[in-house]
Amino acid sequence: MNSSGRAVMTVGLPQPYEGVGNALRATFTARRDNVPDDMMDLLRKLDRS
Repeated sequence: MNSSGRAVMTVGLPQPYEGVGNALRATFTARRDNVPDDMMDLLRKLDRS
């Protein structure tokens, strides 16, 4: 937790062949954390850009 009381999670640098969305999806695996639906929608838009 940081000083604002929120948990901090670092996201690894994506490989050159990965999109930002794929890198974040790999970080938020189903067994640990779920990416909220609204964030998934935004990530899908990034992948299409």
